[in-house]
Amino acid sequence: MKGHSSGLQYSPKDLCTSPPSDLDIWGNPKSTFEGLEFDGITDGLLLSETLLPGALKFTIEVQLKPRGDGNFEQRFFHIQDEASTDRLLLELRLRPQGVWYADTCFQSKGKCIILQTTEVLIPADTWSTYRVVYDGTVLSNWINGHLVESASFAGGHLPVSSQTSIGIRANRTYPFRGTLGPITLLPFPDSPESHTVNYFKQPE
Repeated sequence: MKGHSSGLQYSPKDLCTSPPSDLDIWGNPKSTFEGLEFDGITDGLLLSETLLPGALKFTIEVQLKPRGDGNFEQRFFHIQDEASTDRLLLELRLRPQGVWYADTCFQSKGKCIILQTTEVLIPADTWSTYRVVYDGTVLSNWINGHLVESASFAGGHLPVSSQTSIGIRANRTYPFRGTLGPITLLPFPDSPESHTVNYFKQPE
């Protein structure tokens, strides 16, 4: 973990290589030169740390490379309130054609919003940047610097006390199959134009 523009940046690979005391490692995620690879079966990380506690505005960005042979429903980043069902879930839906679409679920104070746009399809087996931005009134999904979907959702906030799972849902279901790179969390709505370039270049 390291500071990043008044926020946090996590490397799942570094977390797994030098695990802090509040990290549980499920299965056997594998470190590669690109990041941390999850098998889509049992692999996952559970961090017993509250990230951006109670944030009224936030940006969360994940670098990911889903494999084309994973399950249809996959969760790769999950902040779960410890005292209620409030949560933030970054998900994807993988189609048999080897393409996927974004699915974000945000529940706060018992109200829930889901952003899911099946018309915007992203190829699997390539690196993408998945970003969720919340400015206190609107929740939006961005993929590779492009707005995918947004909707009004006023008065929400991240949990005050929570745990975070990476590569799988916190109840160890809907595992992610692929590789995850850096995860950035900011306590403000970040300008989408600042992260339009993918973290990794594709091999020539």
